[in-house]
Amino acid sequence: MKGTPSEYELSDLVFVDEDILREAIRMVEEQWGLTNYDLLGTEGAKYNCQDFVKWVKMYYIRLGGRIYRNGIRVN
Repeated sequence: MKGTPSEYELSDLVFVDEDILREAIRMVEEQWGLTNYDLLGTEGAKYNCQDFVKWVKMYYIRLGGRIYRNGIRVN
């Protein structure tokens, strides 16, 4: 891995593999279901939109998706 995108810093990242991105989103949605989303952490673990994106990015990379920042591949 050439570089590791920070956990929540996504604004300048480009995810170039749309099919892999869709699969990563599907996997996270399947894993989380509707019961795991908890913005305030009232049920123990806190899961919010930033966490959702973090998990999507993790699965995307595991599935072989490429991420670029300013034209340079970062994974």
